[in-house]
Amino acid sequence: ELAQKTQAEREAQRVLHEAELKRQAEIPENQAKEKHQKLWDEQRAVRETIIRNYQIRDMFADLDTNGDSLVSIDELQKHTELDLDNENEFTIEEVRTILGSDSVNLDEFNTTVFDQISNSYKRLPKPTTPIPEPTLDSIATPSSSVETSTDEKNIENHDETPIATSLEHEKHIHDDTPPEFDDETKQLIAIADQTRTEFDQVQGRVLDIKRQIEDLKKQVNIDVGIQGEYSAFIDQCFDYEEREYTYRVCMFKDAKQIPKGGGGDVAIGFWDAWTGPIENKYLRMKYVNGATCWNGPARS
Repeated sequence: ELAQKTQAEREAQRVLHEAELKRQAEIPENQAKEKHQKLWDEQRAVRETIIRNYQIRDMFADLDTNGDSLVSIDELQKHTELDLDNENEFTIEEVRTILGSDSVNLDEFNTTVFDQISNSYKRLPKPTTPIPEPTLDSIATPSSSVETSTDEKNIENHDETPIATSLEHEKHIHDDTPPEFDDETKQLIAIADQTRTEFDQVQGRVLDIKRQIEDLKKQVNIDVGIQGEYSAFIDQCFDYEEREYTYRVCMFKDAKQIPKGGGGDVAIGFWDAWTGPIENKYLRMKYVNGATCWNGPARS
């Protein structure tokens, strides 16, 4: 036991040493990671600003149908998908609540309007052009008619799609994955990973030694036979099954009653001593101070 205690002390000192090495290795690793993340955050912020500015200008131009560089109540009122109360009537008062006035320029649209409508806004469908009656020439060249019809459907479908206004939507369009770490950062991470692994290994050995010491203490404090022949049973458990209960005895520890139908375990007793006859006291074990019966003494 003394030798194991000495070994445990040496290993504990090594744990402290490895912990310091780990701490020192993680300082440059964390600094490099933070630098990398900061650069990526700055690049992403610039990109998202560019995307947002494009979205704002695109939406403003789509709304400004008369080209006077203003978005008016009349122009926004056509977009009933922006109706706040969903009552199928987009009133002037509701539109003015969004705009904040009778009309807004691009800067005002950017500041007060865009964020309110960006997730719901959709382009209005283009007016459909009546298809002329077929003539002899058009009948003679059906492929041209089919192509035109297909093109019109494609244009119509395009017009009905929402403008890509939400930055969440843009993430599906633009790669939002951070770039890989540079070689220097990768090397620092590898060094830190190695020190963490070594620290964990040393710490694991210390815990193993501590468990061994605890086992030795148990053997010293517990009578495990003249030659220690019962030491192998320390912490070993044995079950005895009955119809309603499982009775479990953990050697040199405790005994309990476990109901099979669910519910809490009942402590029958805790290890006390060998109580066999004088000629062989190791024939019987005694467990005492179990849970008290509702109308009787403690179980044992």
